[in-house]
Amino acid sequence: MTSSEAMSRAAQQEKAGNIDEAKRSNPGVRFVLSTEKLEEGNLKLQNSGRFAHSHDYVQRCAVDAGLQLVHSEEIPLRKERGEWLAGELFVFTL
Repeated sequence: MTSSEAMSRAAQQEKAGNIDEAKRSNPGVRFVLSTEKLEEGNLKLQNSGRFAHSHDYVQRCAVDAGLQLVHSEEIPLRKERGEWLAGELFVFTL
C-alpha cells in the first residue's frame, strides 16, 4: 500500500468515526438546503454570481458526507428580475 492510499484509508476511517459519533449525539437531526436547479453537469457559476447544482451532484456529495436523502422537490426558489428561478429543496438525515 502506498502512503497516499494509507492516508486516504485513514481519512475514510476518521470520517466514518465522525459520522457515527454525530449519529449518536444528534439522533433524528435533519440537514435542509435549497439550490438553483441545474439540468446538465454538476455545478455551474451563474451570471448572478450564485451556483446552480444538479440533483445528482447534490445527492452524491451528501452520500459521500454520510447523509441520506429523506425528501427532495422542485420549488420556485426566488425571484430574479421579476421571474421565478427553478430550484430544488433537499432534506437529508445522518
